[in-house]
Amino acid sequence: MNHKQTVNQFLQECSAASLLKNAGYKKSRLTWAQRTAFCTRVVDFQVSQWSDDRDIQFTINTGISIETSWMIYFGQPSPRFINEADCFPRLRIGDLIDGTDRWWKISAGQTPASVGDDVLTALSKTCLPALDKLNSIDSVVSFLNDYPAALGSAPFTRIMFAIVLYLDNRLEDADAELLLVEQNRRLGPTWTEKIREVRSRLSTYS
Repeated sequence: MNHKQTVNQFLQECSAASLLKNAGYKKSRLTWAQRTAFCTRVVDFQVSQWSDDRDIQFTINTGISIETSWMIYFGQPSPRFINEADCFPRLRIGDLIDGTDRWWKISAGQTPASVGDDVLTALSKTCLPALDKLNSIDSVVSFLNDYPAALGSAPFTRIMFAIVLYLDNRLEDADAELLLVEQNRRLGPTWTEKIREVRSRLSTYS
């Protein structure tokens, strides 16, 4: 059994899988997603690259993909299943709880029940309620104000932020965000072309 399979088994045994399923999330490997008309909510269990056969560490990544934002960025409807890395906004569970990175450690057949309880608490008390609240552009803007770490600095993230600002009718702020990415000389022509595409699609939402 590899590390991801061990984590998957642990999630079954501690009832985390049942919790997500009952909340309307569907599973693909270690990623769970719930689709709504507004967005797709994603919960991803990330296994640490430093795990070994004795101690396997994992954390929880969360995020949403706003359907309209996806259409504007990619020019097509979102796929049936979305990777957490393609979400905006997205955060690790520790950022949602107290700003401290959180990793759980499990060992095959030797994991204390308290670890499972802690994971269930993180999901039921923090993760799922936070995702449930993200049901409109206003709620996403409020979330970004509360958790500025979700803004990040990668071009994809900043462009997605600009799209959210545009959908929030903050047109000048959105244009300023796109301009900042556009003026970053370290980025190649691919990003310049992407911004051109995004600007064109945004015009249809005026």
